Amino acid sequence: MDKLVATGNPDLDVYLRESRAVLPLQRGLDDAEKRIASGAWDRSVWWAPYWDPDPDAPMPYEKAEVITAVAADLIEQAMDKAEVFYKAGAAVSPQIAEIAADQIVAMWETYDPRYREI
Repeated sequence: MDKLVATGNPDLDVYLRESRAVLPLQRGLDDAEKRIASGAWDRSVWWAPYWDPDPDAPMPYEKAEVITAVAADLIEQAMDKAEVFYKAGAAVSPQIAEIAADQIVAMWETYDPRYREI
């Protein structure tokens, strides 16, 4: 799922954007955990919080150990932030909020079936 549909509800649209921003963090954490578990000598992992669209910017890599130390907290903070917008949007448009939540579930399931419970 490459694109999330806009809802017409400003809070739910922010919820979709903020929820989608969690996925690169989770991907980075998953990659870091895999590299550590495999004993790979190269433990540099692409890390979304450091991404800069400027072509002259340094590449957004971080050591796997650093990512595993901070990612869970960053993911939780990002999900908490998204939830605030979800609740605000759901208060106004509960049916649209349900559709938005279904989009996020589908995004996570597309990424990895083990996230079906998120």
